[in-house]
Amino acid sequence: MLFRIALSDEELRECDSGALEESVTELLRAHRVGNHLVVMERNCARSLKNLIQFAPRDLRVVERLEQEFTQTGWLHTKAKSYVEMVSTGEMRVCGSAIKVPVGHLGHANVGEVPKLLVENGVSDGFVIGYILRCLQRRKGLPKVRFDPLHGGGASLPKIFEEQLKRRSIIFCVVDSDRRSPSHPPSRSASQVIEACKANDWKLAGALVLPCHEIENVIPFEVILTLQCAVGCSWNGFIRRIIDWERANGVPPPNGFWLFFDIKKGCSSLYDVHEMDLHWFTQRIGAAGISSEEWNHAGYGSNVVNLLEQDHRGLSGLATEINKPEWLSVFGGVFEELSWFFAASEGIRT
Repeated sequence: MLFRIALSDEELRECDSGALEESVTELLRAHRVGNHLVVMERNCARSLKNLIQFAPRDLRVVERLEQEFTQTGWLHTKAKSYVEMVSTGEMRVCGSAIKVPVGHLGHANVGEVPKLLVENGVSDGFVIGYILRCLQRRKGLPKVRFDPLHGGGASLPKIFEEQLKRRSIIFCVVDSDRRSPSHPPSRSASQVIEACKANDWKLAGALVLPCHEIENVIPFEVILTLQCAVGCSWNGFIRRIIDWERANGVPPPNGFWLFFDIKKGCSSLYDVHEMDLHWFTQRIGAAGISSEEWNHAGYGSNVVNLLEQDHRGLSGLATEINKPEWLSVFGGVFEELSWFFAASEGIRT
């Protein structure tokens, strides 16, 4: 996360000296090893050097942050979320700032690598990490760092609540399992969002993907390049549906590919929300078949593994995620994650 330390001399005098030293020292360590990104206002850095007897390696980090402030001082104005160190009071959210008293920041878990909780720590973590790294290079976003945490489907809400109790810095990205635009998110998704809102630990976040699951973040054009799509007779039908949507100006968030079960496919109208029957039959018509003939077995459960091993597929994904259509659906999601997992490059001292 981005931590901003910009306490005035008056605010510094309000702080408990022990808590201040503990908190600042822990954040300097986190910045030095690349777990978080710390920005320190220049005047605050000078005052802290007078108040705290820093170890030599911590002092070198403070001096570096002081020198870099001209280039980094504005970062919090761009961030979707960041932590602002305050002298006293309760932990609270004010716009994009999470205001945290110094007494909370010396907590043992605060300086550790943030956790990304997903249904599948390996495959979901890979897709999210790859996209974040691509966007970092092209959009000028901070470097990111996180530890993927496996949630295991139905167990995910319970694991999230356990991590909140431990005061971990954690963000949960949960599949919606929606099969059509009006379909409500899964029970697990709703439980995660409710737990996040109700908890008093503010260094946590959660969002529900605006699609069925993580595989739907991967554009159809990329899936076509993978081994699982080779020779699939249904590629043409899905291609016609997507082309029809684009020709008719269908908003990208309502696109068929976002809600298609890429792994298991779709065999009937059973899993389409009743409010979306017209939405579904329109697309089946565009594909040139009847709903009775619609029986796509999906591309299997190995999609992400195949992508990870396919240079052409990864290159295609890096290209597709910069297109306006993809960004209009997922751009905000990944920008939020970029700032939550913002990290320094690390410093050798």
